[in-house]
Amino acid sequence: MAPSKKIWTGDRLDGLEKKVDDGFAQVEKQFKQVDKQFEKVEGKIESSVAALRSEMDARFDKVDARFGKVDARFDKVDERFDTVEEKIESSVKALDSKFDTKFDGLNRTLFGAAVSVIVTLIACCATLIAVAVL
Repeated sequence: MAPSKKIWTGDRLDGLEKKVDDGFAQVEKQFKQVDKQFEKVEGKIESSVAALRSEMDARFDKVDARFGKVDARFDKVDERFDTVEEKIESSVKALDSKFDTKFDGLNRTLFGAAVSVIVTLIACCATLIAVAVL
């Protein structure tokens, strides 16, 4: 026996069409549910990102404030270094002036001593010549 072939009639086609339409309607309904779930998820993500941004902004503001305090401290340290540098420069200038005064005095003393020695040597030579001539 040969397999029987089913004949497609209008009623059968109408039934198939209804099944396909019902299937697509159910798929469309499920897609709408999925879309609603995605909207919920997107809303949660957006609110989470907004909360995270807000928290990050607050923390960065705190970090910026701390850096402001650190900058102020560095400014104070710079002022202290400037003060110390000025004091050192002033001390060096004072020492330089004292050394100049002392070395000038020493120079005059040595020059006077050298002149005295030369005069004494000339006097000795003159005395020796006078004694030798007599």
